[in-house]
Amino acid sequence: HPRSAWLTGAALQAFATLRSRGLVPKVMQPVLRRRFDRSSYLYNTDGVIFSDAGYPVLFLDEHINKFHNLERRGYHDREDGVANICRAYATGIARVALATALLVSAAP
Repeated sequence: HPRSAWLTGAALQAFATLRSRGLVPKVMQPVLRRRFDRSSYLYNTDGVIFSDAGYPVLFLDEHINKFHNLERRGYHDREDGVANICRAYATGIARVALATALLVSAAP
């Protein structure tokens, strides 16, 4: 959806602002992937349903797809749990999501 590009721009702006203020971990690096990019993970989320219905979609997550990190220990296995969450990274993603929502809600 063309508005997905607009959402992406808002997310990048939010990320840059947060990064300049030291509010996201340095290990966080934006990677832009289109829906049909072979390394996209959108295909395995509810976001694809919204995209198919014509809604803009922005998917924020850790670096994971069918080629990277999907088979790592602690991902959807017996060891998957709150104790294994990198709280700094999760907080960074939440901050980017909230800041993006604020930018989008303030747009004309």
